[in-house]
Amino acid sequence: MNVKYGVLTTAFLCSAAMAEPAPYYGTFGVGYVNNEPFNSLEADNGRHVYDSFVGELAGGYRFNKDAAVEIAWLFESPSQKDSRPDIDQFRLNGLYYFTQNTLKPYITAGLGYERFDSAFPRKFEGEGVLLALGSGVEYNFSRNFFARAEINVNDIVSESFEHLMFMGKIGYAFGSRSSYKPQQAAVVTTVSDSDNDGVSDSQDLCPGTVTNTAVNELGCAVTAASPEPAVEEKAEEVIDCNKVSAEMARSVPECAVFQGRLNNIVFKSGSSELTAPSEATLADIAAQLQRYPATQVSIAAYTDSSGNEALNLQLSKDRAEAVRRFLMGHGIASDRLSAEGYGEANPVADNSTREGRAKNRRVEFSVVRK
Repeated sequence: MNVKYGVLTTAFLCSAAMAEPAPYYGTFGVGYVNNEPFNSLEADNGRHVYDSFVGELAGGYRFNKDAAVEIAWLFESPSQKDSRPDIDQFRLNGLYYFTQNTLKPYITAGLGYERFDSAFPRKFEGEGVLLALGSGVEYNFSRNFFARAEINVNDIVSESFEHLMFMGKIGYAFGSRSSYKPQQAAVVTTVSDSDNDGVSDSQDLCPGTVTNTAVNELGCAVTAASPEPAVEEKAEEVIDCNKVSAEMARSVPECAVFQGRLNNIVFKSGSSELTAPSEATLADIAAQLQRYPATQVSIAAYTDSSGNEALNLQLSKDRAEAVRRFLMGHGIASDRLSAEGYGEANPVADNSTREGRAKNRRVEFSVVRK
């Protein structure tokens, strides 16, 4: 296979993996309440109780990326008319998230106490222990700011009052988890290195290396550059092979092999894990790099402008590093490879179109010559 070398256009899917969330948070919400979702509250004249408008304040703690607990106070909206029922609640809620993407569905259950008071069309009132069940979605703008849309059913156990609530909320997360770890007694362990290459078996990506073979930090054989006479050190020259003409390529042998563009390097959705076809393509690239042991390579990853800018930047860094580690695992020395992610920077096409965004989701290789 004749591997071309230049700009690698990757099929990024814009489901960004979230960083570890801040543990504490507060929310403010407003909502609409249907006071007759299952049972009718009807006066003798045939008129029904009105629906309500409410506000909510809550504070919570995230145990991890999947679960959280919060205390909420729900109160009648100051702007609603006197003819609408007043609802006051105090609840302890638990939340469970199903995914860790930017948009996260969740379910919630709560236990609390409610007071319900309606003066129209006749006197309806009650109070007691409250059960709540619901579901919603949360969108994370960043590690600290988020919004929720939620629907839940509330039931006063000792009364015939139920509510169907539709809530919209905004929230702010803050704080960090303690880095304190208790001191532990020193444990002496034996490190297994079955091929005696200086890399433990648990870290060795290439077990069974022939004795006395030079390896990198991943335990894979490296191709050493041929010794060259000492010369005066020169500044680095970064060559974008995709911009080298056919005539110039004859004086740049690396570009004679790698000039061109690949469009089949993709990652699994929302992660830096390479797909199997992409690994096969990068394995061919590694084989070609073995032919030029003195050549150093710079790897740069980019995203389109969809989603959160900070999350896109981190995802591009992770994916550039994933390509670097794969090449290291196939015998390319670590000091020949550098990797950096640039997120949404330096677009090569218009991000307002689907085709343009696909071109901007890319990984670029550049030859670095001394």
